[in-house]
Amino acid sequence: MAWSKHYRAFGFEFASEIELPGVPEASPRGTPEVIIRLRSVPEETPAPDDLGPACEAGPGQFLLSIDKVARYFVRDGREIVVDPLPGANRLEVRLFLKGSAFGALLHQRGLVPLHASAVRVGTGCVAFLGDTRSGKSTLAAFLRRRGYQVLCDDGCPFEVLAESQAVIWPSFPRIKLWADSLESLGIAVDSVFPMHTEMEKDELPVEQITSQEPVPVRRLYVLQETRNQAHEGIERINRTARLETLVMSTYRFGFMEELSRQLPHFESCSALSNSTSIYRFVRQRDFGRIDETLDWLEHDFEGIPA
Repeated sequence: MAWSKHYRAFGFEFASEIELPGVPEASPRGTPEVIIRLRSVPEETPAPDDLGPACEAGPGQFLLSIDKVARYFVRDGREIVVDPLPGANRLEVRLFLKGSAFGALLHQRGLVPLHASAVRVGTGCVAFLGDTRSGKSTLAAFLRRRGYQVLCDDGCPFEVLAESQAVIWPSFPRIKLWADSLESLGIAVDSVFPMHTEMEKDELPVEQITSQEPVPVRRLYVLQETRNQAHEGIERINRTARLETLVMSTYRFGFMEELSRQLPHFESCSALSNSTSIYRFVRQRDFGRIDETLDWLEHDFEGIPA
């Protein structure tokens, strides 16, 4: 089979019949670990459990249907079949492929995808977790402007290796940013890619990562907003809250039960919690004070072991 492109991200090589602009290309080295095909998909998975109007799942199989866009069939952590619907926008087909479909694939492969953004700091990295619009991607984008390398954004794949070392695998080289963040960064519209015809959020391409080796995790920051300057600060989160935070920060958490990944995922989150320093970073989300926020973070980075 002559695949259109070979790529590498998340620590594995994959071949795709759908071109993915901006994703690091790879020279073919034998059989790819994951393949992405353009085909029709099954109407339903074997013995499906209803996960809502858009999702069905069976053992090792996951079917996602996006109205007016496409149907995605994810199997055994090794294959994604994409079936675009008539008249579908190519940007939106790629959006859900790189998002929810890859999220299901990462879960099937036993990784821990979290809603996070990560940047390289020294010989390791730090990652930002938090609710939607808490500023994860925005902080990563502003740190990039100060010279930090962005490793991943949105669905950030974590793994705890045998020696109890938590690592992040570099993912797609882009940052997803809302319009107000782009404006504050002074980024022109022609520098970004629209993600969805009805979404005021765009993809900002970032520098491709030359090494696809895993990067040790030095610290996680859970972002929290406050309107009171007196409440700002960085504090370590206790053991019980750390595990709960990681579980609730899971990318596409709603997929877990139907993918039969609840127990393995909980165990992986527990291992990550035990091997990583996790802090709560409380600050006012004020673009006028962003330099102060970044200075504060960089000062905290000085305490991170090399």
